[in-house]
Amino acid sequence: MGLKVKVITGNDPTILEERLQRFLDSLSEDVMVTELQFTVSAGPNQAIYAALVAYKQVEPWVDGAGDGT
Repeated sequence: MGLKVKVITGNDPTILEERLQRFLDSLSEDVMVTELQFTVSAGPNQAIYAALVAYKQVEPWVDGAGDGT
């Protein structure tokens, strides 16, 4: 499966943190976050906080894989 991205925004860092945590919690165990970027933009009346999450589905980890067992 290919790379997917999600943009999460908030007008307060606490709101961004809550939304980001909720999104990360919603990902299944076979999804790996490959990149996480943050930015803050100044608007006319307030700052906008944003996070870009890049993620992809991966094969489940199997204990003993690759060691000949």
